[in-house]
Amino acid sequence: MIQSVARAALTPSAILLVLANMVPLVGVLFWDWSVFVVLLLFWMENVVYGVLNIPRILLSQGGGTEGPVALVGKLLVTLVFCIHYGIFTTVHGVFVVVMFGGPSDDLTAIGPSPMWHEITANQLQWVIVPLVVSHAFSFLENYIGKGEYRTTTLSQAMNAPYSRVIALHITILFGGFLVMSLGDPVIGVVLLVVLKTIMDLRSHIAAHRRSGASQEPAPQA
Repeated sequence: MIQSVARAALTPSAILLVLANMVPLVGVLFWDWSVFVVLLLFWMENVVYGVLNIPRILLSQGGGTEGPVALVGKLLVTLVFCIHYGIFTTVHGVFVVVMFGGPSDDLTAIGPSPMWHEITANQLQWVIVPLVVSHAFSFLENYIGKGEYRTTTLSQAMNAPYSRVIALHITILFGGFLVMSLGDPVIGVVLLVVLKTIMDLRSHIAAHRRSGASQEPAPQA
């Protein structure tokens, strides 16, 4: 088991995931990023993850999800996912702004404009690129290249992002308060980034191990 975990941690997609997660560390150490900027970047990453889940749903073939009727079902599920995940992500963004000192203490100012100001002020629209590349590469390597789409059911594809997002919420809650409790904010934000990276890698390995196990042929009697 330890060997299989080690192999999963050394795949190109896992290595790229870790390297992409090091970008916030550069921001903290050299660009004076606050905890809010780091968490805003993580929030943007969740948006990217949700967008990439749309082709996962549409390409899933597990459980007999093929044919014209199944395609209509996939389109409906995609619509439901976009609405539900959109609401979920919006609430997540409001949580980040309110709890961790966003661009304004005035709750009426929370919205696209102040958040976009914070994004552009810290060049996050460019910093997010390595994280986009990481998730896109994982999608191509594992979901397409290794054929995970063949065994992924419609339900599994729709629910896939939520376990990661919920884990990230927990990370934000404990990590954010850890940052507040430490006297040195830089050390606190670095610990938050490291904790998030560990959580990401753990989720990545677990997801693709489950997928790999589901693709193994059943033992012959």
